[in-house]
Amino acid sequence: MQVLANYRQMKKKDKRIALVLLLVFLSVIGYLGWRTFLRSPGETEDKSTLIVVSNAGVSVSTTGTDGKAVLLGKTNSQGQLTIDTLGAGDHELTLSLTDYQPETVNVSLGQGHSAELKKKLQPLPGRLKLDGRVGLEVYEAGQHLGQANAWIELSAGDHDLELRCRGFHTERMTVTILPNQTLVKQSPSLVAASGAIKISARSAVPQDDYLAHQQAKIRIDNGPWRLVSLPMTEEGLSCESHRVEMQIPGYKNAPAQDTDVAHNQTSEVVFQLTPEPGTVTISSNVPGSEVFDASGRRLGAAGEASPLAPFIAHQLTVKAPGHKSTTVTIQLDQPGAQSVTKSVTLDARSVAAPGDAWAVPELDMAFIYVTPGSFQMGSNEGEIDEKPVHTVSLSQGYWLAKYEVTHQQYESIVGDHSNMFKGNNNPVDKVSWNDAVVFCRTLTKQERQAGRLPEGYEYRLPTEAEWEYAARGGSDGSSTNYAGSNNIDDVAWYKDNSGRKTHPVGLKQANELGLYDMTGNVWEWCLDWYGQYSSQAQTDPTGPSTGAYRVLHGGAWYCDTSLCRPTLRYRFTPASAYGFLGFRVALGPSIRK
Repeated sequence: MQVLANYRQMKKKDKRIALVLLLVFLSVIGYLGWRTFLRSPGETEDKSTLIVVSNAGVSVSTTGTDGKAVLLGKTNSQGQLTIDTLGAGDHELTLSLTDYQPETVNVSLGQGHSAELKKKLQPLPGRLKLDGRVGLEVYEAGQHLGQANAWIELSAGDHDLELRCRGFHTERMTVTILPNQTLVKQSPSLVAASGAIKISARSAVPQDDYLAHQQAKIRIDNGPWRLVSLPMTEEGLSCESHRVEMQIPGYKNAPAQDTDVAHNQTSEVVFQLTPEPGTVTISSNVPGSEVFDASGRRLGAAGEASPLAPFIAHQLTVKAPGHKSTTVTIQLDQPGAQSVTKSVTLDARSVAAPGDAWAVPELDMAFIYVTPGSFQMGSNEGEIDEKPVHTVSLSQGYWLAKYEVTHQQYESIVGDHSNMFKGNNNPVDKVSWNDAVVFCRTLTKQERQAGRLPEGYEYRLPTEAEWEYAARGGSDGSSTNYAGSNNIDDVAWYKDNSGRKTHPVGLKQANELGLYDMTGNVWEWCLDWYGQYSSQAQTDPTGPSTGAYRVLHGGAWYCDTSLCRPTLRYRFTPASAYGFLGFRVALGPSIRK
């Protein structure tokens, strides 16, 4: 009543405001009442739902306010559990199942919302022990797991195992491991495994039919040596890698070979054997005769034993200056210590003939015949004037003096000469290009009058191409750093071993053609004017038609190794004459420069 009385006393505007507030209050009360009517019994306003998906029978718990675990439920046979007793917010849940690894997860629930937690628990590993042979190893998918008679930890589930034991065939077995359980199994019986090796030998020389009839000494895995006939098969070998060695008298020992042996299989081992060389000794009626093979390579002096590969027909030529060459065929029919001797008679020759050694009798000046051929002249690794490397062909053979012209030989032709370094057998020095040409022309005139020169030939300086071709061993020469060796001390007198002077010719090792001192001692004049190389292929080049300098090659007693390479080019004016300048003579087709 008091409320109504107060209401009547309000002003009209205030009445309207009070009426609106009343209506708002009654609406709120009505809404809350309606929600209460619709709510299920026991339902609370902040209810949230969590659906857990995991293994069947998993217990889901949380930690209560007292710190103790509170079980929220267990998943059903389909692995699901619906939890609606958790309020909104963050929750730490523990999922556990016997013989499985428990998991702790954190979930966040929104007010009045549902969430899903999917978490599969992993089974605890089990343990397996295989009772079996000592040394039995257990593998799965190529990975070593352990040994028989000892516990092996395995994940729960099926496992396809390999059982390996040296000397036995590999067996397989399948086991099922239960979570957190132990399993003892008996390994299957093992079958002894073995294979074989077939052993044979092949000669590196196709013409060799000697090897097929020989017995060999073999051994396997450092066992005893045994004498066997080839080919042979060794059976009953364990299935693993084996090392085989072989020896046959007369053949170089080949490296040992390793081969794998598989069960019921035969591996094959073939040894490639090289026959040991024998020796040949060819004597001659002419002192100083030399023996050469078919390629022109010098084997040695007549009367000396030279190594010779067996089973091959060798064409050997005996040469002596001023005599006709004689060629004999020698073939060794077995490897090793076989030695053959042969005697030949050389007939005197009055005129030099291609292929024969030659000499100027009065001067004791011996010449080596250089067969025609092609080579790559110059060097791309050298000085700028050694480039570019280009193909040069020499269409005619020629002779080149075996030694540099000595002081005594020079004076025998042109008269007295003051050498810088004394010694009759030392190379002549302080000789200009002009002086060397005079010597050659005088010698040519003398020998032509004696009837000892082939038609169209003369004694002269070698062309630059002829010099480099011969220094590098001719058509069959090797690519050595110096003329005849990669070790300069073998073939040359130079800065480090000369004592700052020249030495008698022929004391160092010859190159492949039998030429001495092509490296070091004195620089050697060539016929050519100095000029730049062309990249074009050339035949019988003689250099530019004019120039200011003449070319030299070979290095000298004062030079370091860089100046002693066969391809290196030096130059001086034709009139220059120093104590390091000398020359050697060529006998070849006449050239006018």
